[in-house]
Amino acid sequence: MASNEVVDGMQDLLDSMEGLPLVLRRILIARSLREAAQPIAARMRETAPDDPETPGSRIRESIGISVTNRTAEGATAEIGPSKHGFPAIFAELGTPHQPARPFIQPAFDQTQEHAYELLSEVLGEGIEEEFYKLK
Repeated sequence: MASNEVVDGMQDLLDSMEGLPLVLRRILIARSLREAAQPIAARMRETAPDDPETPGSRIRESIGISVTNRTAEGATAEIGPSKHGFPAIFAELGTPHQPARPFIQPAFDQTQEHAYELLSEVLGEGIEEEFYKLK
């Protein structure tokens, strides 16, 4: 599954939020995405080539999660090195003088199914909890 595909069954969960305020929907979606992205970010940190002895080479420390394009219908989770971890691009893709040592795509490939399951679980639980509070 490509990183920009819609998760099966997710539309049903999003549709079930119809009775919730728009702001609450945005919060639930962002919180769920952030939590579901944790396994991917953790795997990236585990496998990232990082040399603490080399100044500026703090790839592992720069790996984070950002939720963008937040609406009541969806959002985007961006997972990976920040601009401070710019050497990650050289490790991931290689250079003319350094072979590639990919860790971003493999981390995604290895953990995406778990992340999608976690997303559905966390979002579903959040929706149930909020409807329970409204009663």
